[in-house]
Amino acid sequence: MSLVTRLSLVILVPFLVLYTAYILTEMYRSREAAHQEFEQYANSLATITAQSTTAVIWNLDYPTLLDATNSLSEDSRVAGVLFNLYASGADASSESFLVVGSLPGRSNIIEEGRTLAEIEPDTTEYSHLLTREVNMHGRPLGTAHFYFRDQEIRNQLAQEAKALVGLAGLFILSYLATVFWMLNRYFKRPFHRVHSLALAFLDTFTTIQSRFEQGRELDPELLPDTDALLRQKGIKEVRKDEVGDFTRSFVTMVNTFSILLTELSQHARVIREMNESLEERIDERTRELQSSNKALSSSLRVLKQTQATLVQQEKLASIGQLAAGVAHEINNPIGYIGSNLNRLQEYFADIQTLLNRIEQDIIAGLPPEEQSEAIARLDAVKAELDYEFLMEDLPDLLNDCREGSDRVRDIVQNLKDYSRTDNGTRKTDADLNDLITRALKLVWNELKYDCDVQFDEGDVPRVPVNVGQIGQVVSNLLINASHAIRSTEKHGSIHIRTWADDQDAWIEVEDTGCGMSEDTLAKVFDPFFTTKPVGQGTGLGMNISWDIIVNKHQGHIGVESEVGRGTVFTLRLPLRVEAELEASA
Repeated sequence: MSLVTRLSLVILVPFLVLYTAYILTEMYRSREAAHQEFEQYANSLATITAQSTTAVIWNLDYPTLLDATNSLSEDSRVAGVLFNLYASGADASSESFLVVGSLPGRSNIIEEGRTLAEIEPDTTEYSHLLTREVNMHGRPLGTAHFYFRDQEIRNQLAQEAKALVGLAGLFILSYLATVFWMLNRYFKRPFHRVHSLALAFLDTFTTIQSRFEQGRELDPELLPDTDALLRQKGIKEVRKDEVGDFTRSFVTMVNTFSILLTELSQHARVIREMNESLEERIDERTRELQSSNKALSSSLRVLKQTQATLVQQEKLASIGQLAAGVAHEINNPIGYIGSNLNRLQEYFADIQTLLNRIEQDIIAGLPPEEQSEAIARLDAVKAELDYEFLMEDLPDLLNDCREGSDRVRDIVQNLKDYSRTDNGTRKTDADLNDLITRALKLVWNELKYDCDVQFDEGDVPRVPVNVGQIGQVVSNLLINASHAIRSTEKHGSIHIRTWADDQDAWIEVEDTGCGMSEDTLAKVFDPFFTTKPVGQGTGLGMNISWDIIVNKHQGHIGVESEVGRGTVFTLRLPLRVEAELEASA
């Protein structure tokens, strides 16, 4: 909404309120005057009619009376006239004997023996009722009832109100047009010219701003010529009113701003020179810092790689030495235990043969009377020693002992295969299913209390791998899975699958543990990152596993996990290794 419109409304609204109050007052006065005139007319008409019809009623001249009522009904303001006549000699309280008059739609009414209430019109037919007594020499002859309409007055008042409102609207429109013209002439046009002047200044200052943004100095010719612009726009500063004061203030502000721009240009030139010198010094210092950072980054990367390698080598060497010592200490007694068990089985067979020969040959060769006694004594000894049970149970005991010693020998061999330190860089064609089975045997004590293990062995050809390193990776994955399941405080499961395609062999280890968040997944292979409490994890296990699979075997290790549902690790190992990569492994 423009300023002129607002000022017009400010001036017009109070005027409209006052003028509307005046119009309403005039309409009310006109209405009261019309109603007062109507009431005077009705009273006069009723009084005159009642007095003028006394003689007619006394003489019982009903035709004349009917003519009088019909002539009155021709007046649009009279709805009807009824004369309620009393019986001869009766008083005003007695029953009427005759009703004479005219009503809307009915004329020449003469009704005998009916009351006025049965004949008078409906209240919707009239708006005023006047009653006059008809007396002759103090004797009541009857009552005259006059029914009047005020519809004509209402129509007249409505016409007067329309005319008054129309005249008022015409006057208000004329007044508003005059006010709007005056405001437009003395306010809007001057301010519009000042606005166009401001736009001209804005274009000039925008050009100056673009030069500043480009780093160029201010050209004095670009500064606005206020006098020329004032003449061009037809603006006069000599006006002695608010518009003139505003124009002079605006021009003063523009001139001051031009001076400030000139000074700002000079300061900008000095600052630009200082910035150029400072930028050169910053660039030189930045190059030095980048060079230092690059050297530090290279040193840190080498240090991390060296540290991870040393930790892995130390870990493998320690495990190898420990496993070699344990295997050596266990292997010797297991060796002679197995040998003695074999010899004991041979001795048992000889003893059993000896007893059979005694029973079959020696006792059978005795005389009959001694043979029965010898058989009886031998049966008594067998019964005392529970010979039948010993012959049945002793072979089972020997077989169990041999099976136990074989299992211990297998465990020792698995330890030796897992931790041998003489093949750190050598790859051999290995059976992945057998390798996983050995790793399961090694960590079974860690798994059996927390989870069930299902191993689906696929048809996988032999793969060129470092047996100890791949065994370490699989063992690490299984132990981590058991820890994840243990953290849920529920019995879980680990599902291991192997398969192969034309180029790669695959190992998948899936658990039903606690799972990992997206943030943890992004850092799971970082050095020293661990989700275990302080003191329970170094954060090197998964980093070393990644290094073994990716760098040393040119494979890939991937992980998928969801919090509360578990984790799936997938290992991919190539079936053929390039010679140069194998040499650098």
